[in-house]
Amino acid sequence: MIEPMSSRIKNRTGPLLALYIMVTAIAIVFVGQKEHFSEVLAFVGTLTGAITGFYFSGKKKS
Repeated sequence: MIEPMSSRIKNRTGPLLALYIMVTAIAIVFVGQKEHFSEVLAFVGTLTGAITGFYFSGKKKS
């Protein structure tokens, strides 16, 4: 059986990591070099879709 503190840490780590990745990617789009804007924007869009699909796919894992 998992302890309550370990369970809370386990449930918070994934979403916080996803949020960090998304904020970093969006910051790169706005601060980064403008000549590669379309490539970076395509990458960030794909990354956003993958993270959104993972967390809202409806599968419940234990």
